[in-house]
Amino acid sequence: MTVRKPMNLYDLVMKMIAFVLLFFVNSFYGRTQALSADFHTIPVNKEIKDFPDRFDVTSPLNSFLTYNYINLTGKNGCYNKVCSAANLAYFPDSTARDTKVSPEERARYLNTLIHEVNIYKIRSPL
Repeated sequence: MTVRKPMNLYDLVMKMIAFVLLFFVNSFYGRTQALSADFHTIPVNKEIKDFPDRFDVTSPLNSFLTYNYINLTGKNGCYNKVCSAANLAYFPDSTARDTKVSPEERARYLNTLIHEVNIYKIRSPL
């Protein structure tokens, strides 16, 4: 008859970590193709001032630029044109007064560096 030596805490923790890692790798292995197809990174590496000031919401980058140009011009009545219906209550309506933007704040917006744009698809868990 052999007597088993009890496992020490280090061995137990390492086996648990290995099990959890293998579980996650195994559960996501078949989904990697779908995940990579649902996530795109577009490198930009430009400042906001390098883009024209125009109202364009046809892409995520253009929407971001439009939103920032609204910020730096102080045209509060334009926010409701760029936000989604779900967020409409959080932004001023079209009758909102314009605000004065200081030159320092304007420079801060214009000099913002956009490294990249990440586009991803949100999947329902069901």
